[in-house]
Amino acid sequence: MSAPRANTQVRPYFLRRYGQWIGLIKGCHDDYDVQIAGHERVAGMCRSLDTAYLGHGATITLLVGEQEYHILARHKYKYESSINLTNAQRRAWEQIGQPDAVVFGHFHHTVSHKEPRGSQDVIYMRSGSYFNWDEFGMKIGHHQGQRGVPILILYPDKHRMVPFYGADMEEALRFLETERQYYRR
Repeated sequence: MSAPRANTQVRPYFLRRYGQWIGLIKGCHDDYDVQIAGHERVAGMCRSLDTAYLGHGATITLLVGEQEYHILARHKYKYESSINLTNAQRRAWEQIGQPDAVVFGHFHHTVSHKEPRGSQDVIYMRSGSYFNWDEFGMKIGHHQGQRGVPILILYPDKHRMVPFYGADMEEALRFLETERQYYRR
């Protein structure tokens, strides 16, 4: 395998138009590109977007108002289960520093789940799919991926998180606007 090319130009226009990014995570197919072709495309996209390259995942610390939130974001993690879609998140929470939220991709089903863990609530999420016809989903027995963008609303003055299921994006945005109006008063 040859080394990644240092001057690879990646022009991620489709990402640029959506605003700010915290960082990008390498998925399975991106990892295959590195193994087979020696190209690290996600790192190049991050350079082009001037954002963090998070590799296979990272714990992200967000300061929202007076509150500090820790979110573990990965494409996938061991202990995956097609029956219990939050098993890997639960195990990662136990093994990787007990963050406030654990957000994964990989399975093409959207998930939002809030679970009490000791003195804190923990949010487990999965991103779902962004395709009308999901080739991977069809390969494993589904007709389509489950479209949706799960949303996690973080509060600035108290350590509170409100998760929304991916298909409920419009409701989440209305809820967020209502909460913002409350805070503006």
